[in-house]
Amino acid sequence: MKQRRSVKDISLLTPVMLWILLCQPPVLAQATDSASAADAGAETASTTDAKNDIAQPEAIEAAADPATTTDSKVSASSETPASDDQPTETEATADPATATASDPSATPEKQESVNQLADTENSAEPATAADSASPAAADTSASRQQTDDSELSASPAEPDVTPADSKSSGAAAAAVAAAAAVTAVSTSDLLAMFNKQQAQLDAQRQQISEQRQQLASLQTDQADKLRRQQETISTQAQRIDDQRKAMQSMQTQIDQVTEVKAEDLSESEIELRARLETLESSIKKSRDSASTAFDAESFPGSTTIPGTNAAVRFGGFVKMNIVETFDPLGSLDRFIAGTIPVPQQSQSPRTTMTVSQSRLNWDLRDRTKLGVMRAFIEGDFGSGSDTFRLRHAYGQFRDILAGKTFSTFMDTDSSPEEIDFEGINGEINVRQPQIRYFPKLGKDWDLMLAVEDPNPEITGGTAISQWPDLVASARRTWFERWHVKTSAVLRNLTGEWDDDPTGQTDDKTIGWGISVSGKTSTRFWNELELDNISFQLNGGQGIGRYVNDLNTVGGEDAVFSPSGDLKTLPVFAGYVAYQHWWKESMRSTLNLSWVNVDNLEFELPNAYGRTFRGAINLIWSPIPRIDIGGEFIWGKRENKNGEDAEATQIQVSTKYRF
Repeated sequence: MKQRRSVKDISLLTPVMLWILLCQPPVLAQATDSASAADAGAETASTTDAKNDIAQPEAIEAAADPATTTDSKVSASSETPASDDQPTETEATADPATATASDPSATPEKQESVNQLADTENSAEPATAADSASPAAADTSASRQQTDDSELSASPAEPDVTPADSKSSGAAAAAVAAAAAVTAVSTSDLLAMFNKQQAQLDAQRQQISEQRQQLASLQTDQADKLRRQQETISTQAQRIDDQRKAMQSMQTQIDQVTEVKAEDLSESEIELRARLETLESSIKKSRDSASTAFDAESFPGSTTIPGTNAAVRFGGFVKMNIVETFDPLGSLDRFIAGTIPVPQQSQSPRTTMTVSQSRLNWDLRDRTKLGVMRAFIEGDFGSGSDTFRLRHAYGQFRDILAGKTFSTFMDTDSSPEEIDFEGINGEINVRQPQIRYFPKLGKDWDLMLAVEDPNPEITGGTAISQWPDLVASARRTWFERWHVKTSAVLRNLTGEWDDDPTGQTDDKTIGWGISVSGKTSTRFWNELELDNISFQLNGGQGIGRYVNDLNTVGGEDAVFSPSGDLKTLPVFAGYVAYQHWWKESMRSTLNLSWVNVDNLEFELPNAYGRTFRGAINLIWSPIPRIDIGGEFIWGKRENKNGEDAEATQIQVSTKYRF
């Protein structure tokens, strides 16, 4: 709008300037010179400012408005010449009316002419933006101004003008035309520069738009990459979780068939294992006598003896049984099937309370130059008179044992858990002095060789111990959770016949026996995987002393015939038992056992024929050292003639181990 107003100003001011020049001749030359100088300075300033500082809109408007510049020059030239103290183009206003009114040297006639010019401009038809902005419009205005100047200079309406005045008027007209041309050229340059700058701005806008599109594309790509990475991470996490579950399942299976080291267990698992080990120890008559192997490096619970390299540990338990017997039985504090009177008799129930099963043991380990040596002693009060009875007393060095302990023919690891002090009637159960050698044959094999006190038990005569019993056993273990043991015994039985009046008749015979036993854990009916089945089968001749019930009754190894011949008694015995764990602190054991003696024709009618025994118990261990339980026992005995009798008994027990 400002550029369009500048072109109109030039065309409208031209007649006013010509009138002023014609009416004021003396001032014309000075005005012309001032105008020329001002035009030159304005052209230089306009060009310089346009090139160096296009961003200043005030300067551009002042330079682009030739009418304002021309009026300022004319007003200034009417009084004083141009000076450096006068305002520059950038300080001038773009409004010609305001510029004229602010000139103090302007005359009333000039002010009136300017006002008339402003009214004429306001009443004139406005030009379009294209006309005012294009160079063609500026050239048209300049040509129109030149035509008007020519007409004014040639008009006959000015008779008072002299030739000199005409010359001056022509010069002034030429100056005005030159100024208009310069102004037109300057405006064209400014428009060209403006168009160039506008093109640059458009190019920058285009670049910015392209950069925005690239940025949006990059952001989309980044979002897609991030989404794909998240999906990949999620997939990998799922795979890791699946692998972890598979590894846990495999570890569970491995733990079931391999032993977990104690250092890898948690405190609760260690406590549970200790409890199970303690409970398992109560199943056996003595855990120390199975193979009599021990860990020479570890001796938990021991106390060092001052001044020596030895350490000692005390152990045992205190146990009280309350026994209720409902039928005639030869013993009231335990159940001995071989003492059931035959034929059947009746009697009222009897109650007995006893602590004779309580035990005390003493275990010593001594480190010597040759290795660790061990001594073990244990006793109880099971003799029936509340006197101390020796159960175990032996010394051990490496794989050699000498002393009294369980026979090598026995398998203590397969013995079921019982409350009854007597235990299973068909089990191999005897303690006697011996010398044992038990080398280790690999990880899963155990071999034992022993010579043991024969101490035969003979009916109809007096036993003579001439040669020790020879015992050998081999044990095979599978997967550390089940085993089978095979044992054999060879005996030399010698005795003196009681019916010989001279007392010089003796006889001897050979006894032998084989025992197969074992124990395996089962996982069919419990989640704890602690259930187990144990069994034992025993057979031979002259081995009655090794069978639990026959050893208690006595005299069942051999018998003298009426002619004085010593005859061995064939024996077949055994048991089968199943233990179920209701929970970690509660379990039950069911067992069935039998003993069968093949009686000889000359034996008495009431001779021991066969016995059967069945028992079931329930034991609760509120803490690992305490057992509280009850057991129901049933037994039956038959004599040689086939007569039989039965008996039942209930036992309640409390036991505290230390």
